[in-house]
Parts: sequence; structure tokens; C-alpha cells
Amino acid sequence: GSGSTTNVGLNKVFEFAQQAIGFVGLEFSPTPSDTERLMRMKLVDQASSWQEKTRLFVLEEDALDGSRDVYNMFGGKLAVSRVPGTHLTPVYWKFNVDGLPQEAKTILSEASSFRGASFGNEEELDGLVEEVCNWIEGKEPSQIPSWASSSCPP
Repeated sequence: GSGSTTNVGLNKVFEFAQQAIGFVGLEFSPTPSDTERLMRMKLVDQASSWQEKTRLFVLEEDALDGSRDVYNMFGGKLAVSRVPGTHLTPVYWKFNVDGLPQEAKTILSEASSFRGASFGNEEELDGLVEEVCNWIEGKEPSQIPSWASSSCPP
């Protein structure tokens, strides 16, 4: 239906935006160097007990990921979880007219054939949420990146 066409179109727009931002080299705040300075100040220099409570979550296809640098900054002493996804995996939204009051559905159906839209990958988001919940519950990472394994030093 038109909903799936809308989803594909929206996904393409957001993929293009992500690539364009990477190509242009836009910086976000805090910058990577500010983030590194803060992490050194709070996690490296002050107390190693924070390192025991910290876990990196690495999305497999995140072109903007800096986890390997952070891992190396801590001498390979941080837990790391690898999960499927991209930099935008934590971004997911879904709108469906079925959740609207009947009056709104009637007005919308008279004005348009629009039934709903979504952006993101719900399955990848669910996997990330599950991994974060496992960390909160004190469980070990379900998967780790190859660069963080003991057989493959950083």
C-alpha cells in the first residue's frame, strides 16, 4: 500500500541526510574532542570504579562510531556490546491512523488515503533496548566487536 511506499521514501530521505552530514563534515556539540576530554576527566583520571560500570554499545554499521577510540583510551578495560544497526537505530517513530479517535479517522479518510508512516528499524531498536536492559541487569554483552575480543587486540 501507500504506507510502505511512504516508509521507503522517508527511509531514503533520512539515509541521504545522514550521508550528507557525514560528507559535509558537520560537527555536533559536544565535539568528539570535548567528549574525549570529559571522559578522561570523569572516567579515566578520577576513579576506575566508573570503568566497571561503563559499557560501550557499538552499532555494527555506524559510520560515525568512535567506540574503538574510547575502548583504546581506557586500555581495553571497558565492556563492549555489539548490536545490529546504524547511527540512527535509536531513532524510531511510527504513526498509524488506527490509534486516532473515530472522528479524526473519518476526517482523514475523506481528505486522504494516508494510513500511517514510520521511520527506522523497529527490530534493530528492540535489539538495542534488550542489550541495554541486559547491561542494567548486570548481564554480560551478548556479542562483542571483533576488535574488542581477546583474540583480536585493539
